[in-house]
Amino acid sequence: MSTHSPGGSPRPEEPLLDAFLRDTLPEVKLTLGRQIDRENARTLPERYAQLLPETVLVVTLRPDVADSLMPVARQVEEELTESCMRHGSLYDREYRVQIHRAERANAPMFAVSSHSVDELAEVVATPLAPSPSDPADATHAATAAPTPTIRVAPEMDPDATRVEGVSPPPGWEPGRFLLVAEDLDGTERESFRLAEPITTVGRRSDDPRFRSDVALADVPHVSRRQLAL
Repeated sequence: MSTHSPGGSPRPEEPLLDAFLRDTLPEVKLTLGRQIDRENARTLPERYAQLLPETVLVVTLRPDVADSLMPVARQVEEELTESCMRHGSLYDREYRVQIHRAERANAPMFAVSSHSVDELAEVVATPLAPSPSDPADATHAATAAPTPTIRVAPEMDPDATRVEGVSPPPGWEPGRFLLVAEDLDGTERESFRLAEPITTVGRRSDDPRFRSDVALADVPHVSRRQLAL
């Protein structure tokens, strides 16, 4: 899920950083809040909500905006994370914010997308700045890398199901695990024995393009897109 801003331009002769902090940063906060509200529009049973992992909200900035933000990127990222953690606490959810740099010069001024921690670990490589735990390491890091760098956001489809390169987990045995589908009140409706380490789940479909390994019955509200386990 991602949202975009068409962006704007600073006043004549005004530094881009000043314009971003004054005009655009409040809009970024509002967009992040809307993203959190949208993700939690449907109430989940408490026992499921507690199992949800920390979510990373990525703010991807147009290259010139990202470059101007570099001197204060760490502080802005921390400020946005604090704001989103407070907002997410309304839903018992944890959110963290990362700032990325878009690859295209004609990208919108900013875009917001939501990712799981595991998903983002596959595509993000460069941290904003070192985070040493030892004071001596901190001194060395300050002299070795005085200028923080903003991650470069990869070009990817946020709705794509990515299952390439996944190996069976340790202890995997075909047929050992069951996938159980329950109602919101916890009543078991269906169960499926898993024969493969990667399984797609979705609603039943006559279209072969949208057939899942596990097809749930009588769930017209379930998205046609597949969940990969």
